[in-house]
Amino acid sequence: MAGRRGFSLVELMVAVGIIAILATMAITSLLGARSTANEVSTIAVLRSLIPNQVEFFQSDLDKDVTLDYATDLGQLFDAEMIDNVVASGTKSGYTFSISTPFPRSDWSCTAHPILRGTTGFRSFFVDSRGQIRYAFDNSIGPLSPSLIQ
Repeated sequence: MAGRRGFSLVELMVAVGIIAILATMAITSLLGARSTANEVSTIAVLRSLIPNQVEFFQSDLDKDVTLDYATDLGQLFDAEMIDNVVASGTKSGYTFSISTPFPRSDWSCTAHPILRGTTGFRSFFVDSRGQIRYAFDNSIGPLSPSLIQ
C-alpha cells in the first residue's frame, strides 16, 4: 500500500471522538472552577459588609439621628462603602439582599446563586455577629453551618 494517502474514515472518527471526550472534561472542570471563583467572590463581599455595617451604625451615616444599620445595599452605596455592582444586588452569579428587623438594631445579608449548580453551589448568610454561614439550598440562616475562617 505504498500509494495510500491520508486517513481512513474510521481513523478520523476515532480522533474526533477522543477530542470530544477531552473537550467535555475540560469544559466540566472550567465550569466547576467558575462556580468556585463566584463563591470566593461572594464570601469576600459578605466579609466586607461586616465592618461596613459597623461603621454605618457607629457613624449614623444615614443621618437620621438614630444609631442603626443600613436597611439595603443602596444605603451602603450612598455612604460610599460598596461599589455600584454590589449595590445592584447581583455580583459574580449571586444575588444579595440585606434585611434589618425593626428597630434596625441587627442586620443580616443572604447571598444565593442565580442558577444553583452553575453560578454557585452554596447559599451564604452573615449577620451582625460576623460569622459567615452556608447551605446547599435556600434554607440559609443563623443556625446553618459556619465557614471555617
